[in-house]
Amino acid sequence: MNGIELSSPWVLALLPLALLPWRANATNLPRHPWLALLPRDRLSDALGVALRLVATVAISAVIVGLAGPHRGPTTVTRVGEGAEVVILLDRSRSMDQPFTNQSSIGNRSDTRGPSKGSLARELLSRFTRARPFDAFAMFIFSARPIQVLDFSSAPEAIQAAIAAHNVGRGLGETDIGSALEAAAAVFEPRPYLGARVVMLVSDGGSKLDPDVRTRLATALERARVRVYWLYIRSVNSASIRDSEQTELSETVPEIALHRFLESTGVPYQAFEAEDPQALGRAIDDIDRMEKHTIVTTAIAPRRELASWLFGLAALCAALLAMANFAQRTRWESA
Repeated sequence: MNGIELSSPWVLALLPLALLPWRANATNLPRHPWLALLPRDRLSDALGVALRLVATVAISAVIVGLAGPHRGPTTVTRVGEGAEVVILLDRSRSMDQPFTNQSSIGNRSDTRGPSKGSLARELLSRFTRARPFDAFAMFIFSARPIQVLDFSSAPEAIQAAIAAHNVGRGLGETDIGSALEAAAAVFEPRPYLGARVVMLVSDGGSKLDPDVRTRLATALERARVRVYWLYIRSVNSASIRDSEQTELSETVPEIALHRFLESTGVPYQAFEAEDPQALGRAIDDIDRMEKHTIVTTAIAPRRELASWLFGLAALCAALLAMANFAQRTRWESA
């Protein structure tokens, strides 16, 4: 609703108190034996009426403010360039390890750098802040996916969801199949807006049994999503660039997952990142590719209006105090 509503409308029954300033007050009359001796002061008469009006406004503003006026919540429609994005962020134990590449083997100083998880959070935080028209949902997964954010465009909620990845310690298991199924399922109750993205950020793969593969391929196709895998390659881990080697297709989890996602028929692209710079470039590439005209709706929170009324009442009270300080009750000749 776009109109103004009241939390406690019964308080408006006190509005007749706003007429109190118009009641005659004999105690404030000038001290003269006969008022006819005083000259007519039209300016003072006008100021008296104005001050009564100010007092009436002050009392009315306080009463209406106590009634709790507010606007909303309201539905806001936004048109911009973006997409609906589900972020799947790996929370396995290996993500707590430093981000090192093949060239850093034997270099002890490199093993003390920031972890893969912290760098992923930093880059995802920058990515989401740069896309104000996107609607983001987020899952953290290890042995099973945990949804920490439903689709939202609120910057504070998105940043809090990314920061939640750092809570606790990672587990030793990684079930990417369940995470991808959860990502596809979260789109089901939503109307198709033209651009759906699943961003999988993980430093390892996962073997999927035939039933999971069939179920997952159907779910991804039905959800009409584009899948991006940001593969953070660790030291001595397999490279998905070796996926053409048939003998490695089923024995290496990373290559098995990569070949399966290629076979699903949904738009899919993998980025292999061996260092933080490569991971940053991969996220920047996704940012450039996934900018489509999208219409999203959001619920604007309830907006309280009482503070404005109390501010008006305070201003009126200040004017009345200044007038009372300057008031003269004894007539003095020039």
